[in-house]
Amino acid sequence: MRRLITRLAFVMSLFGCAATISATSVADELQRADLETYLEHAWSVKPEERTQATSYFDELIQRVGPDRRLGHARVLATIKQRQYADALKFVNSLTAVENPKPELLRAKVWLAVLLKNYGQAAVAADKLALVLPPIADPPADDESDYEDFARFLGRVQGFLDGPAADGYPEGQRAALRKKVLDSLKGERKVAYLEGRDAVLEQFLALTDEKEVRREKSKEEGERERDERLTALNETREQASQRGKELDSRNEKLRSELNDELSQLQKQDAPLARRYTQLDVQGTSLRREMALVDSERIRFETLLARERDPNLRASYIREIARLDALFARYDVDFAAIARQASGVAAQRAELDRRAAQARANLGQQIDSAERELGDLNRKARRADAEERRLKTKNVGENNSGVLAKAAQAAAFTTYEQFPLEEQRQALLNSFK
Repeated sequence: MRRLITRLAFVMSLFGCAATISATSVADELQRADLETYLEHAWSVKPEERTQATSYFDELIQRVGPDRRLGHARVLATIKQRQYADALKFVNSLTAVENPKPELLRAKVWLAVLLKNYGQAAVAADKLALVLPPIADPPADDESDYEDFARFLGRVQGFLDGPAADGYPEGQRAALRKKVLDSLKGERKVAYLEGRDAVLEQFLALTDEKEVRREKSKEEGERERDERLTALNETREQASQRGKELDSRNEKLRSELNDELSQLQKQDAPLARRYTQLDVQGTSLRREMALVDSERIRFETLLARERDPNLRASYIREIARLDALFARYDVDFAAIARQASGVAAQRAELDRRAAQARANLGQQIDSAERELGDLNRKARRADAEERRLKTKNVGENNSGVLAKAAQAAAFTTYEQFPLEEQRQALLNSFK
């Protein structure tokens, strides 16, 4: 019972099936007819048939339990239906075992490359090379099948080294080449190199054809480019002329502003010196007043404690003298404060005039600067477009060229998945 429950739990994790299975049921053996029925439904172009395939798959899961041939069939079905991400997910669980079937590893490599998961494809490719059995002496009858796996690995390497070279670093590609070549021997290594060379040759041929198409559209592209370059030159000339006018205007405005600010600074300089002098005098008076006030407090304290009439009279006279002195200092300080306030008012007026000058002339300068900035950006865009036009291979965006470029970059151009062969081989695996 425990073994059966474990077996059913494995099925649910293996196939992602949500079906509920009774722990008391007994699994049947998967029959060829079961797999044929499932694949016929899955191969149909009719949505209702494909829905039936899903239902029938769930039924088989409940009835036969964990059969890897059924999992393999589901991978093939999802590839047939172009659900490549799901197919890769399913095949990952089937290959996460010791000594997985080479056919499943081949499917994993193909799907990972198709989905541009080159790192995952490299790991699976290395594993595929390692699970191939050693070459028998003399070679076995099925050695051609193993050579086909090696040739497939070579074609994958050719795609990584050619069309996908920009998407997978050279160091990792070189490491994969070395690992696989070290794992392959004899004719398998030859088949690997033939597969790689065939893809690279096909890639170069497609690239050459793309270049031929590009040349055919080059003349028209060059004419359009020359017209655009002429328009860009005119735009730059206009921007340059207007920029010179704005620079001259800004230079004049800045000169006027600097002259006015300089005059105001000259008027402010003696006021600043006078304000500093008054501040020094005021600070000195505040210090003297503080000393007088401190001395007065001391005598008031002595007076409060003294009982001798003569000493008390002396203290009162001293307090009166300090009050008179403090009053004179206070009058002097008020006079200094009034003078400082007058000087500060004059300086504030100069500051106001300077701020007004900056605002009036500054607005004109800012307006010219904004226009000049727009012109500079327009000129930079023109320069960038000119560089692009001069470096661009005209005819690059021709639909025929783009189609050929897409064909040259597609993995399926070089390696179609042997879907029908694997389907038939899977059916033939039933004795």
